[in-house]
Amino acid sequence: LSKTITENMMRKNLTWQEEIKSNEELEQLRVAKYGIAKHGGNRKSRSSDDLERPTLRELAEETKQSKGKLIQDIQLAKAMKKHPELEKCKTKRGALRELKIKEQIKKLKENPPKTIVGLFDVIVIDPPWEMEGKYNPHGRRGIPPYPIMTIEQIKGIKLPASDNCILWLWVTNRKM
Repeated sequence: LSKTITENMMRKNLTWQEEIKSNEELEQLRVAKYGIAKHGGNRKSRSSDDLERPTLRELAEETKQSKGKLIQDIQLAKAMKKHPELEKCKTKRGALRELKIKEQIKKLKENPPKTIVGLFDVIVIDPPWEMEGKYNPHGRRGIPPYPIMTIEQIKGIKLPASDNCILWLWVTNRKM
């Protein structure tokens, strides 16, 4: 079965979704057959029982891809199970970007910024402005790889400003 999957992956007509699912399936077959490795990929540090188990590096070589790409694909395939909407992205790069944003939002919710105490005479802010357009991997302008705010959300930011505060607000050219 893994040979069939590997041969299918060598074809150039797989979508990015099919490719990452195939990589994950290969990894699942490897784990089902050999179990999870107790040691890293260094064959010298492995016991004789572990030498039968192919490493991720060997699996990557067999499928003619880098170990890093294989690991990234496996992680993205697992993330797509939690976030099925990632599969709708046009490119793998777009899905990775969306996943990164989701992870950043989760971190912000788990660890909200500390409350600021007091009022300040000078404040500098660089809010994550909403960008117009859509993601274009071939274009010069890109959509930022982080959560963005609408103008209404930016207007709603409560600043700890004194009465005569000077505000330095970074803006994009389109917002000037």
